[in-house]
Amino acid sequence: MYLKSAAQALIEDDCIRYAAISAGSFDIVALGEFSSKNAMLTFVASTVGGIQGIKGTQSFVLLSVLKSLGKVIEPLREEGLGRPL
Repeated sequence: MYLKSAAQALIEDDCIRYAAISAGSFDIVALGEFSSKNAMLTFVASTVGGIQGIKGTQSFVLLSVLKSLGKVIEPLREEGLGRPL
């Protein structure tokens, strides 16, 4: 019922870098970029929490980007060896 309006509210925020309506466990998948954990907390609690129709969220913190836009950014390395796998 609120899917399109909730998605629209998310994509209007500058911190959202990617958003899609999806099938499966989540109706909307969004990728945000934040300057700090506190900025992420504020966004989830205040911005997302205030969007009508959003019933819950699930957050993930990406530790290392390996591939983006089809290009390998950082090759996987064996722990402590400093060489590619």
